[in-house]
Amino acid sequence: MRLIYRIGICWLAGQALSAQVFLITGTQTTSDPETFATELLQVGTNGTFKVNQKLAREETGTQFISASYEWRKAVIQSGDEVLVVDYDKAGIAKQCRIPHIERGVTAVTSWLANSYRGPVFAWMESGADMMRDTAVRGMLLDSATPCSTSFLTLPPEGIRDFVDYGKAGTATGENAPLAVGLDLATGEVETFITKFVSIGYSIPKQLYSGMTNGRLSVLVNDSSALIVIVFDSPEKYRTLVYRKWDRTWHNFPIANRKCPFIRGLGDYIGAVEIEPKSRQIMSTGFDKWKEGSRKAGPDIRSRMLELPGILPGKLYLYNVMTEKVLSITTNDGDSELLLVDNGVVYYRVHDRLLSATIEANGIGTPHLLAQGEDIRDAHWAFVRH
Repeated sequence: MRLIYRIGICWLAGQALSAQVFLITGTQTTSDPETFATELLQVGTNGTFKVNQKLAREETGTQFISASYEWRKAVIQSGDEVLVVDYDKAGIAKQCRIPHIERGVTAVTSWLANSYRGPVFAWMESGADMMRDTAVRGMLLDSATPCSTSFLTLPPEGIRDFVDYGKAGTATGENAPLAVGLDLATGEVETFITKFVSIGYSIPKQLYSGMTNGRLSVLVNDSSALIVIVFDSPEKYRTLVYRKWDRTWHNFPIANRKCPFIRGLGDYIGAVEIEPKSRQIMSTGFDKWKEGSRKAGPDIRSRMLELPGILPGKLYLYNVMTEKVLSITTNDGDSELLLVDNGVVYYRVHDRLLSATIEANGIGTPHLLAQGEDIRDAHWAFVRH
């Protein structure tokens, strides 16, 4: 069922009213000369919000940010500090400084993982010699473990424990998916961490027949599903879903001429539709977007122009268990799904935070929860009941 977005000043009733909604703003940048602040916003019950806590300073920026709905934590790297935001405490539960990295060694990429010691923030360090000077390090997220004993070295095979919740934001951030390869002869999915390591999944050959390059990226990897994209080119690709509860592979049911932006939302997969550029070169709603960057985000107009396609303002929720697809039409390219909690979906449309119930035959009427400039840069949400 398609829901036509309507602006209305009505507030969410029932179960969600007693829930306390929080938003995390910010933009991950690893190579952009701009840096942005990251803040925790607390949404009120009367359509307002306030800054609950500053998580990263604008001058330092955020080099990594990811949120785990399963762990009920968000992990933020700002400079040489790693912060763990606990959803039940609605604030920083742990903050540690990364040990000094030797001269000539750089941190190549970062991710979250369910390690043998518990949830960790992990990264790969590499020097001049990719074989000899590469190591995988990690920081335990458990707030009961002091920083002095939280850092550890992980084996290359530990990459199999990685988790990824997909792309947050639309034209913002540089949260690139884990780069992996596909052995076209066997269907084995593997990556390189000082050596080739299988991540523990094998794709049936019929699902990638006709693909010739074996290029593959992981879009989502959580307890519900593994979602990968196999591609020869931006126009020739396949998005595949490995459903973990019954260990079966499926084609991702949301067909686009370009692969949608995808993120994991528990039992649901959220998707933002993207279409090829034709005569229309700017995503829908651009006339409402202000030019220029902000403390927590870049110039949306400029970033949208850099996208390989346009965003028409269409969101989808795919239920991994039932394979049912629900849709929301926002008519604004700067919109994204943020959270599914207790049968309620929370999503952002430009500078507005909305919610709606997930019903048997579609998405219910949207309710405006809050509106303001800071919400434009909110890409993560959680509920403290």
